[in-house]
This record gives sequence, structure tokens and C-alpha cells, in this order.
Amino acid sequence: MWQIKGIAKNITNPIIASYSHKSNILNWIKPKYIKETKKINEVYARRRDLMLETMKEEFPEGVEYTYPEGGLFIWVELPKHLDSRIIMKDCLANNVAYVPGGSFFPNGGTENCFRLNYSNMSDDRIVEGIKRIGLVLRKYMAVKQNV
Repeated sequence: MWQIKGIAKNITNPIIASYSHKSNILNWIKPKYIKETKKINEVYARRRDLMLETMKEEFPEGVEYTYPEGGLFIWVELPKHLDSRIIMKDCLANNVAYVPGGSFFPNGGTENCFRLNYSNMSDDRIVEGIKRIGLVLRKYMAVKQNV
């Protein structure tokens, strides 16, 4: 990787590199970049699909979520009476986390939402994490139904 950085530094120096050198080097780098990007996109799509399928199986009825066509996150919306910050305490006690929705809206109104990330966990950890969150959500949603 250091070789590419060194090449990139040289091709940006107009004294050292001519336009044809820049063009040749960029033509050499571009296919490698496209190949790596395609591979990364396939990994993220697989993880997204796995997380969504597991959520469908493990999350209780009444929980809604997005189907992202890009990015690395799934936005989850709980019934209005639930607060994702409170629920997160139980999730953390079960070694799983998410980002509460209120963190993204300074004026409030999204306390019942949270964001999940599927970019950096293995398939096994995604499934296990969603199962743990599902257990906690069922507990909180059952409390409201019994009141």
C-alpha cells in the first residue's frame, strides 16, 4: 500500500509527473479500486440481508425498520411508548449495542428509534446480536401489553 501512496504523491507533483504518467498510473489503479469496491459492496449487502432476515425472525411484532439500498445502517422504529435509551441499558448488559435515535435529532421526537450498523461484525456476531436485542425488545413490549 505504501507504494501506491508514494506513486500518488508523485503524480500530484506537477514538476515530477507529466499528464501521461498520471493517466497511466490512474489506469493501473482504477481496475484494482473497482474490484475492491465491488467486493466490499458484496460483503455489506450480504451482512445487511443477514441482519434484516434475523430481525424479521427475532424482533417482535410492532417493530419497524428500513431496508437500506446503500450505506451501512438500518434504522429501527419501536412503538412510540418505548425509549431506546432505556432499552439500551438492558442490551448493554447483554453485550450488544446500538445508537439511540435521539442522538441524531437535537429537537427530540425519535426516542423510540435506534440505528444498527452491519459493516464491521462477522455473520455469527450479527445473528447473535440481533437475537439478544430481540429478547430485550420482547421483554419491554410484553410489559406494555400486560399493563
